[in-house]
Amino acid sequence: MIGLSVADVVSVGGKLAFWEISEYVSEALVVIACFGEYVAEYAKWPARWTDEQRRRLGRRSLVLLIFGIAAGTVSLIQTNALSGAVIGSLGERAEEAAKKADVATTSSDAALKNAGQAATASTDAISKSDQAEGKASNALALAQGARQEADSFERDIVSAKKQAAEAESHLAEALRSAAEARAELNRLKSPRSLSHVSELVAGLAAFKDTEYTFSSVFADDESIQLLKQVDSVLQRAGWKRTKPGGGYPAINVFGKEVDFAVPAALTSGIQISVDSSESVTALQSLPLEKMPELVRAAIALNLTISSNLFPAEEHAAAKTVDVQPGASVAIRIAIGKKP
Repeated sequence: MIGLSVADVVSVGGKLAFWEISEYVSEALVVIACFGEYVAEYAKWPARWTDEQRRRLGRRSLVLLIFGIAAGTVSLIQTNALSGAVIGSLGERAEEAAKKADVATTSSDAALKNAGQAATASTDAISKSDQAEGKASNALALAQGARQEADSFERDIVSAKKQAAEAESHLAEALRSAAEARAELNRLKSPRSLSHVSELVAGLAAFKDTEYTFSSVFADDESIQLLKQVDSVLQRAGWKRTKPGGGYPAINVFGKEVDFAVPAALTSGIQISVDSSESVTALQSLPLEKMPELVRAAIALNLTISSNLFPAEEHAAAKTVDVQPGASVAIRIAIGKKP
C-alpha cells in the first residue's frame, strides 16, 4: 500500500526545506556563541565592562553554543527522516505502477489470443473478434498509462535522491563548521607550549655554549611560563644564559633568589634577534653553512621554536631572525603576548 500521496510528498518537501533552513540558523548560533566566548575571555573591549559582565556574557555564550549544537543535531535528524520518508513513498509508488503494467500486459496477451481464435470461426466469431480487439485496445491504453505513471515516479525518485544527497552535504558542512569553531576556540584558550622537547634539545646541542638572553617578556603568566620552558630547553642543550639588558618595569622571572629580572614589554609573539658585523644583504647572499656561527644558531633557534610551538602562531613559517648591526655575542629572545 502506498504510504504518501503526491500532495503528501509536496508537504514533506516543504518541511524538509524548513529543517534545512534550521540547520543554517543553528550554525549561525554556534558562530555567535564562539565569538561571545572570545569577547568574554580575551577581548579588552568594551573597556567599561566589569569582570561580572564578562563572566555573564561567557555563561550566556556557552548556553547559546549548547543550544546551537543541539538545534543543529535535531535539524539534521529531521532532514534525514523526511528524506527517507519521501524516498520510501516514491519507491512504493514505482513498485505499484510496475505491477499495474504487468497486469495490463497479461490482459493484452489474452485478448490477442482470443482475437486469433475468432478469426477462424464463423460470422459470429468475427463479432467476438471485434470485441476482443476492443478489449485489446483498452488493455494497451491501460498499459501505456501505467508505463507513463511509472516513468513519472522514477523522475520523482531521482529528485528525492538528489534532495537526500544535498541534505547529507549540508550535514557534513554543519559538522565541519562546528569542528572548526571548536578548534579555533580551543586555540584561543590553550596556553602556548613546546612539543618534542627531547628532539629540540638534541638539535640545539649542536650550538652548545652559545650565549643567549631574554630581552623582554609580556607581563602575564602564560608568557612567563613559556619563557621558562624555552630557558629549560636551552639549558639542557648546553647554551649559556646571560643577564638581560636594563629596563623598567622588569619581572624577576626565576624568583628573588636569582638576579634575573627581564624587562616587561607590550609585544606579541616570539621574536629572535642577533647582532652581526655583516649587513643583512651580505648575509642573504651567503649559503647557510657560510654564515657566522652566531647567526646560524639564531636561525636554528627560530626554526626550532616556530615548528614546535603549540598552538602555532599565525605566519610563523614566514617569521625571520632580526639581524641588527652590533657586536653582542648573545642571542636575544623576546617572549610577547599570545597573538
